Amino acid sequence: MTFAPSRAARRGRTLGGAGAPDGPDRARAARRTQEEATVDLDGKDRVQRLVARPAVYVHANDSLRRLAAVLREESIGAALVRGPHGAVGLVSERDLVQAVADGADLDTTTVADVMQEDLVTVDPRDDLLDSVHRMLDAEVRHLPVVEDGVAYGMVSARDLLRALAEEIEAPR
Repeated sequence: MTFAPSRAARRGRTLGGAGAPDGPDRARAARRTQEEATVDLDGKDRVQRLVARPAVYVHANDSLRRLAAVLREESIGAALVRGPHGAVGLVSERDLVQAVADGADLDTTTVADVMQEDLVTVDPRDDLLDSVHRMLDAEVRHLPVVEDGVAYGMVSARDLLRALAEEIEAPR
């Protein structure tokens, strides 16, 4: 699925450029995530509970060195890629490692050269187990959480494994 976000999505968190929400905008995004995390529609565990912070963006023209710095600074394994008209893809540590193994120059190769353009996404109301299957079927480790065309977070394989382990270990 190709993802083309609305104007609201383009105002999301951006690293390495202008447009990162500060103060009230960042607080609103965090509050939204916390409020949605408490909604229990039918007793099933939902993806929205796992979204701990707004999506992190890098620019399509950022170098791989800049990408590596962002991933390290934010302690994340993937970021959405911002193009001239919003998110145009996703780039992960796996993409970075593959590029380095293929001999890419960290200062001249750009995120656009290695990113994945076809995104596999989840809705915040999706069941956790359905999300795990979507991740396995697509052979990816990160899923942007998208609602009404707006990516507001990301869940990783680690997030899903932790939530499922907690569910299994929870006293009945």
